[in-house]
Parts: sequence; C-alpha cells; structure tokens
Amino acid sequence: WGRLSLGQLTEGVPYSVLSSSIFGTYFVTFLIVLVSCLIAQALIVGKFKLRVILSMALVISNLLCGVIIASIPRETKSTVKVAAIQANINSRDKWNASSKDIYLKYESLTRNAAKDGAELIVWPETAITDNRYISVVSELADALDVYILFGCFDYGSQGPQNIICLTTPEGDVSETSYAKRHLVPFGEYVPMRKFIMTVFPPLAEIAMLSEDLIPGEGSELYEIEINGEIITVGGLICFDSIYEQLAYATASDGADLICVAPNDSWFEDSRAVYMHCAQSRLRAIETG
Repeated sequence: WGRLSLGQLTEGVPYSVLSSSIFGTYFVTFLIVLVSCLIAQALIVGKFKLRVILSMALVISNLLCGVIIASIPRETKSTVKVAAIQANINSRDKWNASSKDIYLKYESLTRNAAKDGAELIVWPETAITDNRYISVVSELADALDVYILFGCFDYGSQGPQNIICLTTPEGDVSETSYAKRHLVPFGEYVPMRKFIMTVFPPLAEIAMLSEDLIPGEGSELYEIEINGEIITVGGLICFDSIYEQLAYATASDGADLICVAPNDSWFEDSRAVYMHCAQSRLRAIETG
C-alpha cells in the first residue's frame, strides 16, 4: 500500500516514475533507497564528492529515461469518453439505505454524464445492493445509448462474489463478469475463519459479511464498440488495483483500457483516498 514510488507522482508528467513501464515500480523504489544511502554515506563516511556525483547521475539518468519514454509516440485506438460516477453514499448508510434511493442518485448522475457525451459510464464497486435493479440499469443503458459498467454481488453456485458487469447500449447484460481477485482480509473474508471464530470471535465479527466471498480467478475482459472499432476493456475492483500483477495479467490478456471500480467511502477524507488513486496511476504507467 505504501509504495515509495507513490511520492514521485507529480501533478504533471511523472518523469521520475516512467522507467516503471520498463523495469517496474520496485526499480524506482530501489533507486530512491540507493540514492538516499549514497547521500547518507557521503555525510557520515566521507568521499562526499564521489557519492554525491554518483547519486546525481542516477537521478538524472532516471529522469532522462522518463523524458525519452514520454516522447515515444504511441499507437492508440479510438478515443473513448468515460465518465466515473460516484454518488457519495456513506458506507455506514449504504446497506441500510433504500435501494431505490441509491439507484435514483446513480441514474441522475448517469443521465448528466450521457448528456455530456460519455460513451462508457463506470459505477463503483457494489453500486447495486439489490440485484433486482440490474434489469433497471440495462433499461437505462438502452435509453441513453451508452455502456454502463457497474458493481454488484453474484450469488452463484460457487458462493457469493464481488463482481462488475457491463450493460450494452442495446440493454443487454454481458455474459462475462469480472470477480474481485484480491479480497480484503477481515472485510470480505476472514482468514482461517473457523479457528478465529473459536479463539477470538470479535475479530471474525469485523467482517462485512457473515460468509466469506469467493475470489475471482481470471481477468474476464469485455468488448465495446466505439465508432465502429472494437475496444477491449478490463476491470479491477478496489483493493485489486494495488497489486501490479493483477493489472499486468489484465493488460497481457489484451485489455486496451482498465476500469477501476472502487468504494473508498470507508476512508472518508483521509489521505488513503488519494493514495489509492495514485496506485491506479502507477498501474497505468506499468501496463501502458
């Protein structure tokens, strides 16, 4: 969660992190630690000039690498206008609130986004708490002629899963659904549940649900058609996005675009909200 490279993400182009697209984010972490050690040694041990020159050479070389990477032209597909919808619903109220009231908030924001030209509209993790509203979301997508990617629960034969589904502009729900692969411990499942419930029951009661969710196993990609061109969309749900191996797998399976559907209302206005967003920027750099 606390990657050192997060501190290198500037407002503009983060040249010092772009080397992650070749070597990964841990390379940037290694450089930060190495340069810090060289400067510390210069101050404590001696040979000040040599160590400072070496540390500056590392910093400048990494920045030049970033500038070169940023200047390389990329072949891109059609531009997709995406809207991220967040109804600002408190997590403490979400499971007690009326499903209709929640849906109406998302519907209003979605209609506004469609008016502004959005082609793909992304709702948060578990935006739908009552699966009877899935058909209503389909009707909304059909009425607005947009794709809507939304989060809900799937109570299938494997057990409950935290998933995202895609509705098409024709109002069809795709057969493909992406299930969250990296579940939150003591939030979506209890590690060694039987043991913990026996030895320390209050710890098991922290979990959001009375039964453990089942993690997904694959990337599960979607295809959308924009201006006659097919664009492949992958998904990550909330906690998934801080694990680069999941983003790598989604990209290597053929995703042109990765949508992250989080629910960070638990964090309220803490720095965790901004750190989580920064993690998605790192995933975008790593995967291209």
